[in-house]
Amino acid sequence: MGKVKENTLRKVEDFFSRETTMRGGEDIQVTLEDLRRETQLSLVTIYKAIDDLIQAGKLSVQDTGSRRSPKIYRYMAAPNHEGVRPVATDIPGLAKALEELVHELAVKDQVIESLRAKLSALESQEAQVLYRLRVSEDTEVIVRKKGL
Repeated sequence: MGKVKENTLRKVEDFFSRETTMRGGEDIQVTLEDLRRETQLSLVTIYKAIDDLIQAGKLSVQDTGSRRSPKIYRYMAAPNHEGVRPVATDIPGLAKALEELVHELAVKDQVIESLRAKLSALESQEAQVLYRLRVSEDTEVIVRKKGL
């Protein structure tokens, strides 16, 4: 197979690096569909990128499985310490990133509260339903208790 562009290869490599770090193990079990969904790349491109990573010695396949079942990969790239800056010089950037995360969490918390309120309203409506009668595929009669 041919080589893929550096950006494409980086997307696939970042996926394996992130998954290995998140799962805390050396071996990770991944389906190609998960990889496709996360990287937004075609399956042909993913196959080429995986081959390139294997040839570069950064990835190995521990269990090939079947075509549709998850495969077990081992990401073996050593961490790159050259690009790591001292922590003291990156504090402003880190503070800004933390502020953005706090803001994002606050927004997500508001969305969750809104969804909980909608769910509560729907549950109270559903509690008033006595029975449902499906007349046709797109017509349904719902009989509810009369509100007091």
